[in-house]
Parts: sequence; C-alpha cells; structure tokens
Amino acid sequence: GYGEDKYSISNPAKLKVYDWKHEEIKFVEDKPRHQLTDVYATNTFHWRYLQENSNIFLPAVGYRTDDGFYIGAKNTYFNRGFNGEDFRQKHTVGANYYFLFKALELSYQGVFANIFPKWNLELEGYYTTDRFSNNYFGTGNETINREDELGRDYYRARMQKIRLNAGIAYHTLRIKALYESYELKEQQSRFFVAANLDPEIFEAQHYVGAETSAYYKNDDADDFPTKALYLGMTMGYKMNTDNADNQFGYFAFKAGISHKLIASGDLVLGTTAEYKTNIGNGRYFFYHAPSIGGDNGIRGFRDERFTGRSYLYQTSDLRLRLKTYPTAIAPITIGVYGGFDYGRVWNGADSNKWHTSQGGGVWVSGFNFLSFNAGYFNSVEGNMVQVGFGFGF
Repeated sequence: GYGEDKYSISNPAKLKVYDWKHEEIKFVEDKPRHQLTDVYATNTFHWRYLQENSNIFLPAVGYRTDDGFYIGAKNTYFNRGFNGEDFRQKHTVGANYYFLFKALELSYQGVFANIFPKWNLELEGYYTTDRFSNNYFGTGNETINREDELGRDYYRARMQKIRLNAGIAYHTLRIKALYESYELKEQQSRFFVAANLDPEIFEAQHYVGAETSAYYKNDDADDFPTKALYLGMTMGYKMNTDNADNQFGYFAFKAGISHKLIASGDLVLGTTAEYKTNIGNGRYFFYHAPSIGGDNGIRGFRDERFTGRSYLYQTSDLRLRLKTYPTAIAPITIGVYGGFDYGRVWNGADSNKWHTSQGGGVWVSGFNFLSFNAGYFNSVEGNMVQVGFGFGF
C-alpha cells in the first residue's frame, strides 16, 4: 500500500518483496530479496492475473526466384511475471535452410524486461554458413545485368556472416552496441575475384560499432489495417577493427501510411518510402553499401540489384479484402493486391534513371497462427515470384 511499510518476515527463503522506490520501507527481522521500483504496473499487479509461461512455434516454407525453396521455423518462449511488462523474459530462436545454396541461417533475439525501470535489455545473434548468398552487380544506378549470358549465379556472393548485438530499449527507442564478422569466398567462375574487387575483401573482416533507432506506429489492426501510420529512423557507426580507413556512419528514415478507400474498409491503399545513406569519407565494402531490389524496395528486380552510397524507393499497394472466415482459433482473411514500385541509388555518377516494377498477388492471414502470401512482380529485367506459408501453434 501507500505510505510507510514495515515487513516482519521470519523466513525470507523463496520470497521477494516489491514496493515503491519513493516511499520508506523497513524490515523488522531478516531482510529478504527485494525490488524497489516506481513502475506502476509492477506495484499494482494482482496475483489472479498472473499468466503461465508459454511457447509459440512457427514453421514456414516458401519459394523466391532469387533464393529457391526454403524451409524454416521460429520458436518464441515467454517467461511470464509481474514486472510492468507482459513477460519477464522473451527468447526467440529462428532457423532457415535454403536448398538452392545448401545454406543455413540462424538467429536469436532475447528480451529481459525492466532491468532498469521501463528499460529492457535486448540481445541479438545472427549466423550464416559460408554458402549463404548475397547479390552484387557492381556499384551504380545503371549497372548492367548480364545474367542471360553468364548465368544467375555469376552475381551471387558466398559469405559467412556473424552479427552480435547488445543494447537497451525504452518503448520503441533502442540503443545498442554491435559486432559483425564477414568472410567472402573468392570464386573464379563468378564476379567475386581479385580482378573485380579489393583483394582485402576475401580476408575475414571484423567490425564494431553502435546504433540507435526509434519508430512510431499506430494502426487499427495487425493483419489488415485500414488506417495506419509508421515513422522509423535508424542511425549508427561501424568501424573495421583491423583497418581504420574502413569506417562509416549511416542513416535511414522510413515512412508508411495506409488508409481505406471505401467505408467498409475492404479496399485499402498503402504506401511506404525509405531513404538510406552512408555518411563520411571512409571506405566500405559492398555488403555495407545501401542497395535496393527484391525484398527491399523494387520487387520486380533481383535482391540487391542496385548498390550505391544512398538510395530512395517507394512501394505502393492497393489491397482488397475478399472474405473473412470465423474459426475457433481466430478469423482468417483472404485478399488480393496490386502494387507499383520505383526507386534508384546514388553513387556520384551522372544518372537520372528511376527503376520501376509492378505486380500483385494473393494473401491469407489468421492473426499470429497462419500466414500465406503469393506474389508476382515484373520489371524490364524479368519476373520475380515469391510464395510463403507459415503456421503457428
């Protein structure tokens, strides 16, 4: 309660006292473990509302033109409690296997709630085997794609990646320290040889840095918002631990809005735009350069199709909700969409060209337990297909 509190505890084992930090408390006998905090939700928690620990498992399977077939899974474990958040700890482990590359991708995210009042501790880890693929077509807004002559693999770089992050978060504000490691394979039959790139890139590269980000999000639904606004900003700095010349800052800003076009909310127009740039005079390798294509920006081109010092893109979708089916678990919604994208990169060269793509697809959503998406997008360089299915329990 409010005011001065006195505790007389004869057996403090397996006991922890929570109370207000700004008020006086006294322990008459043995002093038990205790936490003093001014987080309102912690000190007003009622034992009847304590939730049990829970687990969500989400397997997935999909196909993308650039990645081929893949299978994956993500598991999230919630350690519940009463510390002002929905959980005390949240641990998410993910894995994907890409059959085309015979490559494995692993990820981990951990959140430890209220290590300081209203501040969470966040840990992240990411690892890929050395057959994992990223594209690079050269630097510039009008690089030539010769895959019809040289094959699609010619622009695929194989590299091992390791990323470790640790930081704190206050609502949507995040501040974290970074570590990254990249090891690129030299491949004589592809673009990735010393004649085309700095030979140093084929040695293991290690980076440290810091990053801060924040975003604002407001929508009326998770699966099919009819009114939504998103604003996000990221800025950071990375430095190579062995080469002081290999360092750079970066900044990104992203904005998105969705709004219904008819009163029922079944027809919605949504658009997203993002600008990203590297800052400073330091040099950096291609995997740290801003790039657009595929799942980032212009969806009718291959992943990382255009690379430069900065980029700007906008994607717009017209989404139509066809039907919603009630089920015992959650409503399932089916819809179709059509989209148009445009974007470009800058790298100092004289270019006024904007790249465009167009396409559409079908989607099915069932809150957090079901998702399906099939999309087809076209550009002057060909067609891109993406199909993904996930089911959670």
